[in-house]
Amino acid sequence: MYSKKTPRSKHKRTSVLPFFLLLCAALVALAGCARPGRQVLHLQGRIEAVTTTLPAPADGKVQGLIVEKGDRIRKGEPLFGVADGTGTNVPGKAARELAQAQAELRRLQAGGPAMDRAAAAATVQGALADVQRASATYQKMTNLYAIGGVSKRQVDQSAQTLASARDRLAAAQAELRQAQTAKPSDSAALQAKVKALKDAYEREAEQTANEVKAPFTGLVGGLQAANGASVRQGQPVLTLTATTECYIRIPQSVRDGRLEPGRTVTLTAPGLQKPFIGIIRENTDRELVLFSDQKPEDLPAGASVGVEISL
Repeated sequence: MYSKKTPRSKHKRTSVLPFFLLLCAALVALAGCARPGRQVLHLQGRIEAVTTTLPAPADGKVQGLIVEKGDRIRKGEPLFGVADGTGTNVPGKAARELAQAQAELRRLQAGGPAMDRAAAAATVQGALADVQRASATYQKMTNLYAIGGVSKRQVDQSAQTLASARDRLAAAQAELRQAQTAKPSDSAALQAKVKALKDAYEREAEQTANEVKAPFTGLVGGLQAANGASVRQGQPVLTLTATTECYIRIPQSVRDGRLEPGRTVTLTAPGLQKPFIGIIRENTDRELVLFSDQKPEDLPAGASVGVEISL
């Protein structure tokens, strides 16, 4: 009797296939393990403070310089201005006068003198209350300064606040007098006044271009010119040391071409809860220079930092 059997050769091919697939998978896994992973360089550097000397932007007299050595200044905060020395360009004066004249003109053109008088009287009362508060604060600051409780800068700031409050009160009182005596025929005269004040404001805007602001958050390190002093363009006025910006310098004997400028680095220091970020600024045969504008303020110049660079 004849019985059909599976050929041996076909049986062998079927049994070898799973082992072949396992072998291929193993080779692929080994190839993946053999690929090089991400390389990370670990270096050590030291913090170097960013210090800059701010010069006079033009010839003239220093105005508004009320900072003292050691004062903390925020980025963008006005530090001083330079006036032409004639005394005619008082910062803010033209802007205040123009705003007052425009308000008076709007009231005349809109009509309603009774309402204007009531609103002007209310403004005077509010401005008077502001003067009283500012005066009390100034007196308090003066007393504290006498016993070393506050800095001279804080006293000057309270004095400026009081002066501004008095200016607003004087303007409010003038508006009240205008509202009480204004006549429709005054409109033409006010229009001419507004035009003249606009011209003065534009001249003042050119003057304020000479205002110097803090380029970064930092501490005043020294003053090379006093408030009211005559200066020449480019003459040093004050020195500012950054508290949130720094350089990190890493000595090296051979330049690593992989560390191109612009590459981001991670920076750590003992005592910091989390790292901060920097970028490579310069790479030479002598040193690698990094820059960071995220430095914690309590990390002093000269502090050692760890540098991690992913390649």
